[in-house]
Amino acid sequence: MHYFNIQKRVWLSWLVKKHTQPGILLMIFLFLSNVSLLSQGSSMSTSQDDFNQGLEMFRMAKYAEALLSYNKVLATNDTMRNALYNRAMCRLNLHDFAGAKQDFGKLLVLDPSFYKAYKYLGYIEMKSNQADTAIVLFNKALAIEPKDKESMLNRAILYLRKNELATATAELNKVIDIDPTFEAAYFNRGVAKSKSGDHHGAIVDYSIAIQINPTNCGYFVNRGNSKARIKDYESAIVDYNACLSKEPNNSLALKGRAFVLSNLGDSKGAIKDYDLQIVYNPKDWESFRNRAYIKINNKEFSSGLTDILLVEKIFSKDLQLRFNKAYALFQLKEYGQAKDEFDYILGKEPKNGLAYYYRAYSKKADRDEVSDEVCKDLNKAAELGVTEALASLQGGCQGYLAKKK
Repeated sequence: MHYFNIQKRVWLSWLVKKHTQPGILLMIFLFLSNVSLLSQGSSMSTSQDDFNQGLEMFRMAKYAEALLSYNKVLATNDTMRNALYNRAMCRLNLHDFAGAKQDFGKLLVLDPSFYKAYKYLGYIEMKSNQADTAIVLFNKALAIEPKDKESMLNRAILYLRKNELATATAELNKVIDIDPTFEAAYFNRGVAKSKSGDHHGAIVDYSIAIQINPTNCGYFVNRGNSKARIKDYESAIVDYNACLSKEPNNSLALKGRAFVLSNLGDSKGAIKDYDLQIVYNPKDWESFRNRAYIKINNKEFSSGLTDILLVEKIFSKDLQLRFNKAYALFQLKEYGQAKDEFDYILGKEPKNGLAYYYRAYSKKADRDEVSDEVCKDLNKAAELGVTEALASLQGGCQGYLAKKK
């Protein structure tokens, strides 16, 4: 019965969801990139060589060797502030946060006004996702040194993480007033603007950060993301390419470009970028999922289903993924499995008209008959606004409709 041929129009609200754009990149300004160690005093005794050796090793980024040198110095005098501070910085670079906290704590006992100890303790708590504790420590640092831009910046980033956008922006404005060349402040203010929906304003701030430091990939990626959100796709690709020319395996740039290429209709280019991303990051399950959506939309049902089967346990609550799985099974003529998947979806989403629509066809194809169950699903799909279902209902379910009357 030709009325039951599957309808040509399949792009409806629940079919093959466009994959998601990568999220906004938050930047933590790493104090350690610009750290200067404390020099030795003129009264140093026999520990002078070890102290100087520690300085030299630190400057060569040989933090473990520097740590050994400062351990020797402190073995003879464990209250030497310069050596304590420098050892703390070695430990911080080695991610020995417990050891660094211990050294910074000793420094504060020796000198409660040493604001850098509070700053770096705040950094440690920030890295440990202890936002409230970190803010308290940054507050203490700023009470002693009100213009410490790094403490102010990281406190602003913590407000960003807490989604307190107005507070974060006000803080970042202060940082920029203190240092108009501080690229990280512009970048994070761009993040705040983007999170609040002001993508044009975000682009301006990202552009300033790029002017100050054109080597940072993250700046280009975020500007590309903001351009993509205002659908300036061609310009966004330029930014992603700028990043990828520096870092060919940059995950965020690859995924951002894939998103944009998909929206421009270049599905082959999008799949190629996801292929690269998966080579570089074989456990990036989101890329498998997004690649599956594009493949299914391109009628590559078998390959798309393979991607879905790899990630369905990870995204077990994602009904969109489940729908695409069901749709792929239907197109591959696995009607019984498709029906089971649509049953599950309708148990979770009882007002999903497309699920009723395709379940009806799955039932019809599986049993090769137009039963009342098939017509009931078509009727429900029509009630939920699937116009194709109404045409099929009127063409092939006269008996069912007559009984309803």
